[in-house]
Amino acid sequence: MNILALIIGILVAIFIVIRFPSPTHPKKSAYYPILLATFPLYYVVFALSVLHIEALVQEALYALWFVIPAILALKFSARPFLLLLGAAYLGHAVYDAYHEQLFINNGTPTWWPEFCGAVDGLLGLFILYKAWQRHQAEKRDA
Repeated sequence: MNILALIIGILVAIFIVIRFPSPTHPKKSAYYPILLATFPLYYVVFALSVLHIEALVQEALYALWFVIPAILALKFSARPFLLLLGAAYLGHAVYDAYHEQLFINNGTPTWWPEFCGAVDGLLGLFILYKAWQRHQAEKRDA
């Protein structure tokens, strides 16, 4: 396990949470879905960088599992889509953790799964926490 990559991933996630508007912000909630859509595409680029066509196809197919929820969350800001977004981030963190067991992508840097997994996991937890806060506020106001 690459501890340095994990620490840097945690720091990047904290930076994103501090600098980006809340995922529940009514007019500026696009940042988190866009990030989710781009993260799995890095694996596609890694496969492309070494011209590993089999990995490229596999990575592109796996990317759909994260790009589609990102598009739905971008289009719809309702709470269920926020939950879907948070769950997709956590799903991508699991994907990062098991990436090497799924298939070989020789272009992926050895430190990438720890880095990306830390970012994905923390952002997923943050989004689910914000969704829970939003739900609590709606219950209070009702």
